[in-house]
Amino acid sequence: MYHGIVFFDLDGTLLNQDSVLTKENQKALADLEKNNYLPVIVSGRAPWEIETLLGASNQGNFVSLNGQIVKVANELIYEAIIPTETVKEVVAFSGDLQHSLAFYGKADFKLTFVDQAAERLFALDNVEILQVQPNFYQEQAIHMLYLFSEEKSKDFDYQQQFQHMLTMVRDSPYSMAMTAQGNSKKTGIQHLLKAIAGDSKLTTYAFGDGNNDLPMFEIADYSIAMANGTEEIKAAADFITKANVDGGIVAGLKHYGLI
Repeated sequence: MYHGIVFFDLDGTLLNQDSVLTKENQKALADLEKNNYLPVIVSGRAPWEIETLLGASNQGNFVSLNGQIVKVANELIYEAIIPTETVKEVVAFSGDLQHSLAFYGKADFKLTFVDQAAERLFALDNVEILQVQPNFYQEQAIHMLYLFSEEKSKDFDYQQQFQHMLTMVRDSPYSMAMTAQGNSKKTGIQHLLKAIAGDSKLTTYAFGDGNNDLPMFEIADYSIAMANGTEEIKAAADFITKANVDGGIVAGLKHYGLI
């Protein structure tokens, strides 16, 4: 049995500004495993993105799409799908407000159209904008919706319209993630812990920088915010480490004596 589990967000946390896992952080993950701590990725990113970004450091343990797909040792242990009728309603509502929407399936994502907010978010995350396919949700099961909007004042409208169908969290100035009702990084972690530890108690640590990491901080025994994180995440943290581009992961792990 592991001494504990360490949860890592990716963008703004484990990855640098170019969405790269640095050699320093690769070594930190390897050192954690040598010390009998299990590193787990907990991200809004899709499974195929996590696998690509981590490369050889990927051990197949992750909570992806903000809790919608969970894998342990590359084995699928949980997945949630947003009902097609709900997706259809979001497509119509976002279209009326002229907001772009991305559909995340199991192995790909498509957009309704490309707007400025989408371009800015994908540039921030160093992601290539793929094919526009407005009817993608009619052909494949959708695990997460990603709304692109810089109009934060409109977030309330979405909450009012879909609060009984979806869980929504604004995770950047340009976007809001939408998952199945009640699902979050926290619920994804709960599924993962059940699969790994059963009823045993393992000490858990969580590193994050954004507001979609708040549910993860709720369940972790020790929460570590990056210095580059939002004010909300730093206020919720047990410890604030250095920025993601300034050795923050290593500093945080050393603070708790994990490496």
